[in-house]
Amino acid sequence: MEFVELLVNGFLSYLSNRRQFVSIDNSESDEIVLTHGVPQGSVLGPLLFLIYINDFYRCSNVFNFHIFTDDTNLFYSNSSLLALESCINENLVHVLSWLTANKLSLNIDKTNFIIFHPPQKISNYTLSLKINGKFIKKEKYIKYLGIYIDCHLSWKYQILHIAKKIKRCIGVLSKMTFYVNSSVLKMLYYTLVFPFLSYSLHRFHIRYHHDNHNYNTRSKSLVCKTSAKHRCIDGTTGRQLTLPATTGIH
Repeated sequence: MEFVELLVNGFLSYLSNRRQFVSIDNSESDEIVLTHGVPQGSVLGPLLFLIYINDFYRCSNVFNFHIFTDDTNLFYSNSSLLALESCINENLVHVLSWLTANKLSLNIDKTNFIIFHPPQKISNYTLSLKINGKFIKKEKYIKYLGIYIDCHLSWKYQILHIAKKIKRCIGVLSKMTFYVNSSVLKMLYYTLVFPFLSYSLHRFHIRYHHDNHNYNTRSKSLVCKTSAKHRCIDGTTGRQLTLPATTGIH
């Protein structure tokens, strides 16, 4: 009990009588006492917030909740768009009630939804989702924890995003070849390029099958950019496709 009491008192001391003010140049505003929230940029802040929203998932027994700090994704599936629309709108009322009861606000401008479906399955029905009387914007692709996911799960936008990032880095590496040796170039590669190639690579696969020409073309575009990067490092020329540092791509 002494440890629990000590822990509780520590949190009380950490959260009580906190003050804030704004400082611009040499001018400072008056201090005000914080009655809500946690100190920004603190180590305990994210942990305390996760504890605070720990029961968020209980507001609905329909949605599958994926929560990463203040980034929440709700998943629901149904073969009927009408049933899906009705059920989601009904449960969004419960979500809003939980947010209101816990004094949390929803940024509707950053809230959107996406419908996953096969490319050949096209519907003319316009899904309408609302929360707090405001319509939620439908998107063709979303950014989820740094990964772009489209409605067909083709990874099109993720590949284009990676290729764009790598293209910029290749320009830097190409210019640096005149000033540094290969060891430094490799260090720069692992700093500037490799993180984009390795991040969540196990979540999607860049394949070279002939049954999907568009997907195959985007994949080759990424590989060509990667090959150009390797030529910058080892000084080789030509169009050979070598991926010694990206064997996770298959």
